[in-house]
Amino acid sequence: MRRGLRIGRIGGIDISVDWSLLAIFWLVAWSLAVGQFPAEVPRRSTGAYWAAGIAAACAFILSLLAHELAHARVARRAGLQVRGIVLWVLGGVTEMSGEAPTAEVEFRVAVVGPLTSLALGASLGLVTIALHLLGAGALGVAACGWLALINGLLGLFNLAPALPLDGGRVLRAWLWRRSGDPLGATVRSARIGHRFGVALVAIGWVGFVLGAGLGGLWLAFIGLFILTAARTEGSRAAQQLLLRGVLVRDVMTPDPVVAPDSVTVQELIDGWAIPHRCTTFPLAGPGGAITGLVTLAEIQRVPPATRPGVRAIDVATPRALVVVCSPDDALVEVLTRLAPSPDQRALVMDRGALVGIVSPSDVARAADRAVLARRA
Repeated sequence: MRRGLRIGRIGGIDISVDWSLLAIFWLVAWSLAVGQFPAEVPRRSTGAYWAAGIAAACAFILSLLAHELAHARVARRAGLQVRGIVLWVLGGVTEMSGEAPTAEVEFRVAVVGPLTSLALGASLGLVTIALHLLGAGALGVAACGWLALINGLLGLFNLAPALPLDGGRVLRAWLWRRSGDPLGATVRSARIGHRFGVALVAIGWVGFVLGAGLGGLWLAFIGLFILTAARTEGSRAAQQLLLRGVLVRDVMTPDPVVAPDSVTVQELIDGWAIPHRCTTFPLAGPGGAITGLVTLAEIQRVPPATRPGVRAIDVATPRALVVVCSPDDALVEVLTRLAPSPDQRALVMDRGALVGIVSPSDVARAADRAVLARRA
């Protein structure tokens, strides 16, 4: 899950920004203030150009937020849990727990984002025309016109039928509806997304070599992100296809080592992490109830000097945020719930008692066995 600096809540949805968003903000403001606005509206002061560029960049960020809020609100209405929205250098990410239960829900959640951007583009286009007819300031008209164009292009680009773009999810929903197989639909959509990403990288690189400059590099960067994300989603779906019919009890690590939630990080290292060959430790309260789950990676992020004074439970994932399943659950269903955070673990509970853990290494071993069984 991409993390960022939380800046507030809108409609009960946490909004965060990644520091990389500063790059796109500066790039937009600079390109408008130094290049486009002086070319469209000459003989204005440098301060006026920068004021218009900064205002347009702020409005562009808000339009990205509107795009993601549309996804989030439709998802919540469909019963999906929305963890939050993170804005970053390539736009935004709406983080949801699990996946859409039906193809129809997948379609509605996916398509509403581009439609929102297209609606914003059309509305801003009408406002631009009205401002021009009313004789408004030329810089304001230019900024509004740019916002109309960029939102229209954003909507159209996101409708490209390639995962992880919204259009790729629309394609996945259509394939899912036709075949009844969501995993197969994901694999096919991811293949198209990978090819689309490769094409963008090639076009961007050729454009850079031929003199397109930063624009070519930016297109190649977007293409690299798309092909990497498509490969990740396709690999995960292919793995889940291999694991159809496998139960949690078949892959879980049984009887995990449990540590008291009262221990410090240093005590956990000395008394549990070093003596036991484990990378994950459930934490339990005095009554034996599981209160959290801590990994070696989380422990290692605590500075050594502070480890004697920091409790393990304070750096652990709280129990409420940990995926819980039963031994007889289908592994594929559990993996779907883990999908937003592929490094996350699931606790396996049976009649209220902890009986196992499902970790990424457990899943990888199960997939390897499934491949061997298929080839045998």
